[in-house]
Amino acid sequence: QERRMVIRSSYLWNHNYTCSLHEILMNPNLTKDSDENCRFVYTFVLAGGGSNRPQVCYWGDDYCGTNISSYHLEKPPPNSSDALLHEWVEYNQDITFLNIHENMNGGKSESWYTHASALVNFHPNSDDFKIDFIGKIDSDTILHIHNFFRW
Repeated sequence: QERRMVIRSSYLWNHNYTCSLHEILMNPNLTKDSDENCRFVYTFVLAGGGSNRPQVCYWGDDYCGTNISSYHLEKPPPNSSDALLHEWVEYNQDITFLNIHENMNGGKSESWYTHASALVNFHPNSDDFKIDFIGKIDSDTILHIHNFFRW
């Protein structure tokens, strides 16, 4: 939680061209070409499924299938701390809870890429999205967003 707070208050803060994944899912027009619109979409990814969930979800597999909503939870899991619930509300749902069991090296990244690709290709508003690149940055990486877009 502390790292997410540092990231929000440093390189995600006060940029007209950053917005959360939740924001573009609610308003896909934010990704249209314009200097005022979102050019950098972010979300913090956590595993939110219980121990009965798999460690990884692939498109079309027996656990997650081909329904986008089966890849993530609509809200924090029931066993979430009060601090996490408060953070999720305060920061406009900028945390994505994947429907997998928490793991360090067992498939969270693969599940994230599967979920993100499915959103871009199969979400009901996907024709309105303008997303050219999906990436992943760990919380111990620093990205200078202004320089990123000058590249």
